[in-house]
Amino acid sequence: MSKRELLARLLYQSGVGGVLRHWGGWNGLLVLNYHRVGDWASSPWDKDLYSASAEDFDAQMRFFKSEFDVIGSADLPDIQNRRGRYVQVTFDDGYRDNHDVAFPILKSHGLTATFFVCTGFLDHGGVPWWDELAWIIRRAPEDELPAFRGFPTMSLKHGGRLHAIRALNDAFDVMSDAKRIGFLDELADVTQTGRCPPEEGQHLWMTWDMAREMHRNGMTIGGHTLNHVELSRLSKAEQLEEVKGSCNRIEAELGTPVTIFSYPYGTKRSFDANTRLALAEAGIRYGYSYNGGFQKTGAWDNYNIKRIAVETSVSVALLKGMATLPQLLA
Repeated sequence: MSKRELLARLLYQSGVGGVLRHWGGWNGLLVLNYHRVGDWASSPWDKDLYSASAEDFDAQMRFFKSEFDVIGSADLPDIQNRRGRYVQVTFDDGYRDNHDVAFPILKSHGLTATFFVCTGFLDHGGVPWWDELAWIIRRAPEDELPAFRGFPTMSLKHGGRLHAIRALNDAFDVMSDAKRIGFLDELADVTQTGRCPPEEGQHLWMTWDMAREMHRNGMTIGGHTLNHVELSRLSKAEQLEEVKGSCNRIEAELGTPVTIFSYPYGTKRSFDANTRLALAEAGIRYGYSYNGGFQKTGAWDNYNIKRIAVETSVSVALLKGMATLPQLLA
């Protein structure tokens, strides 16, 4: 157990966390980053993209509403230099459960959230590489993944499938574009699983009608590229096409300009000076990363709004701890 988790559990179990929240302790903006809400156990896709069950998400929203000022993207200009403890809820990618599960829960609490959608997924569907990788490993008929591409033989028994998915996911994430070519084909061959049929992802993403319904009900829809690419890998012109193209597509469907954007993958290496130029040219006012941390009052970088990841590995104690002492735990 990490030191961060230990401290969070101490705050949670001792009741000290509640006292600290009552008396304050920090000022600024804490942004939560979700991907999916629902039952991951029955899903063939990447477990780590599930941020919470419906029940846990409901409890989390109840907690944040009772303890903090939950804001939307439209509030950002007003709070940058204002004292207070603000929380913003965001989602990435555009999975259908964002509409079917998370959206009704948010409405039931009278809360708003920001949904950064990859417009290519909404337009064309398909199964992204991380979900297909998980699909292949979960369906592998043998209990062992043979060595390939420099990876050692991996056991798929007793939790080994999840370990293999995470190891291969982490490796693919940092591979060069050249090394990525043919990777899923080889994985499908060595596992004897075959590639995931496109129709498997038929209902993976929300539709534009769903996005319009959410927008009409107070949710914000932001840009997340056309094709979920790591922008820093692209030329300046290609980055502008991904940023501006996705925002123009949203504006065409929703009838309102897009001024917020989140970087796919969101790490420090995922965006660069050319990305910032592309955002400025596209009329984006705020760009969100995925680096962890929070925004202190009066100390913001508008093109690097930090977010904390809410994932299956984040316990209730840790999530509350991050909200209680973000300067130490977020």
